[in-house]
Amino acid sequence: MTIPIKKHNLHPFKSRITNQTDETETKDAPESTSEAAALQAEILKIYAELNDASDADGLDFVGSTAQAVAYERSIESKREDRLFNDHLGQHFVGTKEKKESKVQCVNLGAGGDTRAFWLDSLKKVQSCIEVDTSEINAFKEKVFSDLSAEPLCERTAISLNFCKESVKDLPKHGFDSDLPPCWKNEKTLFYGDKDFDYGRFPKGNKTATLGFSFWEK
Repeated sequence: MTIPIKKHNLHPFKSRITNQTDETETKDAPESTSEAAALQAEILKIYAELNDASDADGLDFVGSTAQAVAYERSIESKREDRLFNDHLGQHFVGTKEKKESKVQCVNLGAGGDTRAFWLDSLKKVQSCIEVDTSEINAFKEKVFSDLSAEPLCERTAISLNFCKESVKDLPKHGFDSDLPPCWKNEKTLFYGDKDFDYGRFPKGNKTATLGFSFWEK
């Protein structure tokens, strides 16, 4: 079965698009039932590892997301122009809330993200690390240079190809494993192909620097 799609070069990661023609290309979906089953099994395995780990509050990964939402409600409730006032939300945070003096934000697959230049809360972080391919970083840095844009905090662009490298390679590029990280991954997994190793990303408690904590901005 093939699905006709318009020609687009969406991302420099290896594409699964084949059989190029003048107007359209065809995309195998998927190449085999066994391949799809293997990918699904890997995703379920990663999810199971996350869900098996209980924390100091007695909650697994899914349970902890309830605390994250409660924490967001408590932040909104502290605003002068708040849309609502949930005076109980802060009490659901449990052991997760930490007031770290130094925090680094790590944006995986940052793309054209520009938060480091306008998001006021980043003024208080130790550093903002943006991770993407060398091609994207080169293009992005040229734009910032042409505009003479100045970030609100220390900012570092790290070039990685997640088809070949993993978050474990970040310390080689300036990532400080002693600083608490705030991980952001909005888009990267979307571009993975059949050779993409989803195990290269943070999960569970297998990496010492990884964790799940909320910090005051």
